[in-house]
Amino acid sequence: MKLVYIFCLVICLIHPTKPSSSATFTTSSLRTQSLPPTEKQTITTASSRTSPRQRITISRNWDHLEHWKYLPTTSHNNKSSIPHEVIFVLKQKNLETLDDILHDITSNHIHPNYGKHWDWSELHAYTRNEEAEIALKAYLKTLTGLQITKESIFGDFITVKGALSLWEEVFATKFHHIEIEHPQSQKRRSLYRAKAYSLPIELQDHITTVFNVIQFPTPVFSHIQYHEKSQVPEETKTEATGSNSIPIAATTGYVTPGFLKSLYNISIPNNNHMMFEGNPYINQSIYGALNETVSPSDLTAFQHAFHLPIQGIQGKVNGHVNSAICNTHPNQCYEANLDIQYLTSMAPNTSSTYYYYDPIGDWIHWITSVANMRYPYQVMSISYSSYESYMDTDVLDVFNLQAKKLGIIGTTIVVSSGDDGVAGWLARNNNQNCQYSPQFPASSPYVTTVGGTMGPESGYAEVVCQANGLNIQALITSGGGFSNYFALPTWQSSNVIGYLNLVKGSQYAPMAGYTATGRAYPDIALLAHSYKIYVGGRLAIVDGTSASTPVFAGMISFLNTERRRKGMPLVGWLTPSLYQYAPSFVKDITIGNNKCTALETMCCHEGFYAAPGWDPVTGLGSIDFQAFLHTYLSMDFTVTISPSSVPTAFYSNAAATVSISGMNNNLSFIWLMSPCLLMVLLLIF
Repeated sequence: MKLVYIFCLVICLIHPTKPSSSATFTTSSLRTQSLPPTEKQTITTASSRTSPRQRITISRNWDHLEHWKYLPTTSHNNKSSIPHEVIFVLKQKNLETLDDILHDITSNHIHPNYGKHWDWSELHAYTRNEEAEIALKAYLKTLTGLQITKESIFGDFITVKGALSLWEEVFATKFHHIEIEHPQSQKRRSLYRAKAYSLPIELQDHITTVFNVIQFPTPVFSHIQYHEKSQVPEETKTEATGSNSIPIAATTGYVTPGFLKSLYNISIPNNNHMMFEGNPYINQSIYGALNETVSPSDLTAFQHAFHLPIQGIQGKVNGHVNSAICNTHPNQCYEANLDIQYLTSMAPNTSSTYYYYDPIGDWIHWITSVANMRYPYQVMSISYSSYESYMDTDVLDVFNLQAKKLGIIGTTIVVSSGDDGVAGWLARNNNQNCQYSPQFPASSPYVTTVGGTMGPESGYAEVVCQANGLNIQALITSGGGFSNYFALPTWQSSNVIGYLNLVKGSQYAPMAGYTATGRAYPDIALLAHSYKIYVGGRLAIVDGTSASTPVFAGMISFLNTERRRKGMPLVGWLTPSLYQYAPSFVKDITIGNNKCTALETMCCHEGFYAAPGWDPVTGLGSIDFQAFLHTYLSMDFTVTISPSSVPTAFYSNAAATVSISGMNNNLSFIWLMSPCLLMVLLLIF
């Protein structure tokens, strides 16, 4: 009989059932909905390099892309002589667990994984799919004329160059010669794209998508407007004393670093000046695009004028840091100079980098660039956006994956909400474009989105920054609204539902047409009107959520410095906690709306009004920084994010399932192992 017990014991020990050590769940759709009209998937029979088999064909509808036009293709009939690069996005491992990991890290301080941000290389080792890399490279070797030109350092993106004629055969498609014109900058780019493609059978289990086949570079828009030179004050009106004094700008209608510190209570704890000097081991970055250039000499002039510590730009990637260009072509420097001058003013002596991505601002370039960073920045400030509806869904998903990974390693991404109300840039002077048009990445659940306010700089209460304001007419109108793609996260659902119930049936109820069950933005708002900056050696005045965004990003770097000083981890993905602890540090904004575009060139019926509590114009409100700092430096707060709060896209197909975690799992493990324990006792006795 003992032999039987021994046999059973061996089987039991070899095949134990081990429950998850943390909450596990599979994410899918919160509701079932068909794909948008720009994306269709069909199964078709196309011949691969080996044998005719079924291939999934993915197609795109170009009808809504009115600012793109075809070029004549008569001179490009010989596609065998035209090189073209595509980017294979490899399927990765363990992606279904990343939301759990992010949840654990950003949950509460008593959780064993709280604040234990992963190392970037460690995270990629966890998700890397070497089998997919091997399969792709093996397939490419069967073809003549293809060359791998770039591999991301962790193997998730592989760029391959080949003739168009060969790609047409590989993807069973036809490429068209197209010219894109950016609607804001009028910059043009000539490229080749197809309306549909299908993956070879050999790659379908290993590739998520292929960029540069059907995806277009989505135009990005900067969020800044500058005042005419006749409206710029004399340059002698600057702060007279240190960074904590109340500046002259408090009575003259202009925003300066000192005024922001006074208004938002960005004071020095315990009067220790060194505590405001930042930390060179904390780093932050500015997103650059649209040929925008930073001027180091303008930054120095700005720091001298407002009595800030003199510091340069510690890092530059892909150029566009050049004082001479800003002296001769100042119009190319307003956005970049605003970003870097106010980011550094809020977090002095913090290592700052200007990372220039792309002349048009293609988000694919951002995605692949982040994948190639060995040490991503701890705070990323992005003052640009695109129309969410123009974004390819694959790009939306891969961007969010990268943002999620950045959250796991402790990076905070801060994004502007836009300067053209709910309708966006294309509604200027065109009422045909008056509609709810969410902006991306403002609509991403993994970023913190910043709207705009105005008023205190001119002695009024803080209200929505809008072009048709009552006492002040700004040059921009704060963006905001609801995503049409990303579902409403649980961590903001009560705030959003509260707003909708509050305005329902009132004169402030929004016109129909928005997706009330989508991720809502912005999250917070700060001043966005009448900022003093230096451009081309001269004082300039600008408006934009491009101002409020780097200001808040600098606040986060300040917070990271103080958390590190206390031995605490980086704040990382803080958006869920903003909603839970908002009452302790926000100043509610309740006046204004976002129905107009910038410059008041068009005011639409669509739009939202500010209201008590959260609203889709100024979010939760503006910040009392001292209270904000105290909240995030206190160890007595917890952030409870249930697994169901992790956002999922609308366009998924199954229902979410949740399993219980925590101490009960330990008991479950003991219960599952109890037969083995019983056998041990029987053997002993």
